[in-house]
Amino acid sequence: MAITYSEVEDYRKQLYTDIESQLRGLEDELASGRDQERIPIYLTKWRVKSINSIYLKTKRKNKTSLDEFTDIGGLRILCMFEQGLAPVHEYLVGILFDKGYRLLEFKVFNWRDENFTSALKAQVDKLFKGYGWGLKDQQGSYKSIHY
Repeated sequence: MAITYSEVEDYRKQLYTDIESQLRGLEDELASGRDQERIPIYLTKWRVKSINSIYLKTKRKNKTSLDEFTDIGGLRILCMFEQGLAPVHEYLVGILFDKGYRLLEFKVFNWRDENFTSALKAQVDKLFKGYGWGLKDQQGSYKSIHY
């Protein structure tokens, strides 16, 4: 059965405050790492998907349950230089573990350096089990890591 716009609206309302609080908390932890521990984070920005965005994704992906979504909210972390990604990754993964988060998925986009991606995965493997893993190539040169 198709998910209605009203159902999406209610679902997002129920989750928004909790997701916002968690993302703000993560952002604060990352800012602290930047300021006190010199973690090379240039910028952070969080967001919760809009009702329209969630609704359209239910149609595009033929979702039959809103519980299938794992990306209602997100936190973007920007580094100025690639060499900053490893310490940021290690710091973030540690925060997620310390806060008791469950890692559902870990994907690396447009990275062809096998040593680098193996090191990232090894760091996650130390703390988390049973998550989805993937190396993805997409058009363009934008490199990213998704948790």
